[in-house]
Amino acid sequence: MTGYGYLRSALQVNWYLDDFVKRTVGKAYNKEIMSVVKRMERIEDIFAVEELLEELEMLPKALYHTSYTLKRVFSENTLYGYAEQIMKYAGIPAKEIFYFPLLEHGISYGQKFDPLRYNVKHSYVFQGTYRKRDWEHLNNHKRAYYIGPYIYYAEPMGSEEDILELKRQLGKTVLLFLPHSTEYDHVNFDIDEILRNYLKKTNDHVDTILVCVFWKDINEKLLKSIDQKNFKLVTAGFKLDPCFVRRLKTILKIADKVIYTSFSSSIGYSHYLGKEIIADIKQDDLIGKTPAAHLNREMNQYFNINTNTTNKMKNQYIDKYWGISKIRTPDYIRKIYQYNKNDLIRHMGF
Repeated sequence: MTGYGYLRSALQVNWYLDDFVKRTVGKAYNKEIMSVVKRMERIEDIFAVEELLEELEMLPKALYHTSYTLKRVFSENTLYGYAEQIMKYAGIPAKEIFYFPLLEHGISYGQKFDPLRYNVKHSYVFQGTYRKRDWEHLNNHKRAYYIGPYIYYAEPMGSEEDILELKRQLGKTVLLFLPHSTEYDHVNFDIDEILRNYLKKTNDHVDTILVCVFWKDINEKLLKSIDQKNFKLVTAGFKLDPCFVRRLKTILKIADKVIYTSFSSSIGYSHYLGKEIIADIKQDDLIGKTPAAHLNREMNQYFNINTNTTNKMKNQYIDKYWGISKIRTPDYIRKIYQYNKNDLIRHMGF
């Protein structure tokens, strides 16, 4: 372990000390990035891609060349608005996020539990139980909770009446989820080719084609290159925007079918909301021993156009990762929050 690794490990042993160092070092950065996020939060329209791009261009550079995260000990709970919506569902004040169990924000692509990351005296929340055995092997005596798909706890943007009216205007709608870039990797995609392949395979007639674009892939080149007469761009927003999951739920609710060209953490959300899912994955992305290839093959088995799998089999697959049988009551969520808070206070952050 490097000197930095030892220091990081030592700091993470105490929740309060770790947070003090992070917020002290990142004070100016946190203030700057949250001022931009506050403006993004006011963008309610899922079609406001150009408006989001203007705000994205105002983001400061990520601190120390890391990914965009709030420099606080609970930074994982500021991603995509999941924790805020779950806490609101249970009637827990937003300011209590410091004491709320940490959420695994997406489905793991085969990453092992990093001892440097998971050695804090804190509980964790997962959707499904697919990593339960790995967690138990840590033998660190911390609690893990399984609460089902995060999308369940989110309120969509706008009322149900607004969503129904928008769905009426759009007619029969197909939603395309693209493979997306990250702060560390960039992906290329051809929207027209993906849609041509789908229509050729299905002979489907649709009124509207929506393309959901991840924040990292929104740029002027994309906006100028696409033919917006053939389809409409939508976005859930920036990763630190607390309204991200709310916009995502709205986007999914107005769709009739959802096309995926690779594995995505939103697949379970689409299934839970009763959408027809179509996996249209390139053959090259199904080959190999990587975790991504494994997840693509598994998804393709259950949701490719010619699949013969039953709804029961699909439900079992979705339940493993997203825990559709694990949805919890507000009282349960309050109890796990209160237990975690009491545990931190009782042990003085250790």
